[in-house]
Amino acid sequence: MMSDSIVYNTLAAEEISLVNSMRQFTFQEERDGYLLRNQHVYSAVDAPIRRLLGLLWEYDPFVVDLYGPGDPSVSVFELQLLYAIAARRAGHSTIVSEVLAWWLPQRALTGAKRELSTIACILDQVGMSAQSIERLKAHILALTSTRRRNHRLFIVNSQSSTAGCRVVH
Repeated sequence: MMSDSIVYNTLAAEEISLVNSMRQFTFQEERDGYLLRNQHVYSAVDAPIRRLLGLLWEYDPFVVDLYGPGDPSVSVFELQLLYAIAARRAGHSTIVSEVLAWWLPQRALTGAKRELSTIACILDQVGMSAQSIERLKAHILALTSTRRRNHRLFIVNSQSSTAGCRVVH
């Protein structure tokens, strides 16, 4: 069975640094405790990442699922945001639009796309290697299927004479 740490550990070092940069949005007090690889690069993307996360938070705070700094696990949201950044860097505007449309209303998409473009531009300018959107997509699918298997819901059927339960997927 696949665990979160296996998925997290297969991320590139640069992706892990981006995830840590994302996590500073909600865990700012722990910011100084975690030195990011290529600090100048990630401090440059901190502001657009904060603006993007702030926009998402404004419309739906529950969608912004960030784990704490130093947590070896990665959330589906963190992977999805990496996926959106990688798609923007690769010029896949349809993928970017689809991901953002899951999170935001139509009127907020332009601002979110602008922030993603800023992040992608900074990463391109500093020479960060482009990440594979197919690999990130596989990570998202693996993580969601693992969590679905681990979080089955049981419904008690109190109307039947056996009072059994059934698994809902």
